Amino acid sequence: IRARAVWSDVNYPLFYGYVESWPMTWVNGVDARVNVGLVDGFKVFAVKRLNVNYAAEKSDVRIGNVLDDVFWTLGAAWVLDSATNSQLDTTTILGPVGDRLLMQGQTTIQATILVDAVAIQHLQDVALAENGLLFMGGDGAVVFYDRHYKYRPEYAVSKGTFGDAVGELHYSDLELAYDDADIWNEIRMGRVGGVVQTVSDSTGSQLNYWPRTLAQEDLLADSDFEMADRANWMLARYKNPTPRITAIAFEGADVALWPQLLGREVGDRITVRRRPQGGTLIEGDYHIEA
Repeated sequence: IRARAVWSDVNYPLFYGYVESWPMTWVNGVDARVNVGLVDGFKVFAVKRLNVNYAAEKSDVRIGNVLDDVFWTLGAAWVLDSATNSQLDTTTILGPVGDRLLMQGQTTIQATILVDAVAIQHLQDVALAENGLLFMGGDGAVVFYDRHYKYRPEYAVSKGTFGDAVGELHYSDLELAYDDADIWNEIRMGRVGGVVQTVSDSTGSQLNYWPRTLAQEDLLADSDFEMADRANWMLARYKNPTPRITAIAFEGADVALWPQLLGREVGDRITVRRRPQGGTLIEGDYHIEA
């Protein structure tokens, strides 16, 4: 099943998935109703067990190999190469593959022997080792972003400014959090078969907020040096609380909003502003999580 919206003659894909069930009920014994149960591609990966050996390879390559072994595909491409007398280039793809969008990974994943492993779990383990993003796009493609994606040109620039002033995209409400949910002042990072790298802020954050441990000790990365860098980065990021906007909500029919509401995807960067009455501007750039 595909779901899409059309606004101002532009098609926006919202969902591409599969029917899981057709449960039938009858209201008052007469009117038939079916609430169709839908799933996306993650269900396909959840029901496949892998028995395969993988060599050491970059995270995006591993994800691509797992997708191949699950026989994952949604689209097709017409590929011309020298054997078929391509006139455009040595090898030319005339149509999108359509089933995956994988950024080049930064982390090398260890050589792995999988025995009856659930495919989705291994994909998520690879994404965790990379500290990247793995999700299903609205068009049904598997999307994998490396950990540096936020600094790439297409994601480093805000795609829209949401606020409460003239010229900004108006929201009806926002959630502002300032809590201890993301305070971590002892970080333990380790790879499978490696030495756990531990860093802490015992003279600052732990005195203020008590010791709080974040441990990821069985990552599939192949470098202790990378684990040390990761631990130091996460300590700097999470040792102190910071105010953050966790969600924004919309009501009404402001026509300027529809291209944003329909066209944004997980990982997109936006700017959010709030001007409290009698207060100072609260502003920040955020990456959409849901």
